[in-house]
Amino acid sequence: NITLTNGNIVTVYCDMEGINCDGEGGWTRVAYLNMTEPGTTCPSGLTQTGYIDINHDVCERSGAGCDSIIFSTYSLNYTKVCGQIRGYQFGTPDGLNTGTSNINSYYVDGVSITYGSNPRQHIWTYAGGLSATQLNSQG
Repeated sequence: NITLTNGNIVTVYCDMEGINCDGEGGWTRVAYLNMTEPGTTCPSGLTQTGYIDINHDVCERSGAGCDSIIFSTYSLNYTKVCGQIRGYQFGTPDGLNTGTSNINSYYVDGVSITYGSNPRQHIWTYAGGLSATQLNSQG
């Protein structure tokens, strides 16, 4: 448990050995979503969908464009981010949108991890594309 600056107490998961990240320890989990575990649901803002070829539900965006999910860090300071993601291809992924020049627009057919606001800061991006050399369906 940690006590927030407003006095509220929050239960958190801490990885003190670092077995899930870098081996150094001292990690506090701010989000956990494993759709392969029974009973898991998607965060608000994403749609939970089942597919014949996948033996568990997946989370997907609600429609065309972008969907954002915000996970609170409880105002804790941090210097590193550790995570894992599993992606599935449906249709034809367009990789990176070459017509967009910033992360505040839909620039990737995949997942983008950012922090902050006005402006958001980029941490990493998982992009799906048609090939290793083709950026989008237009060339």
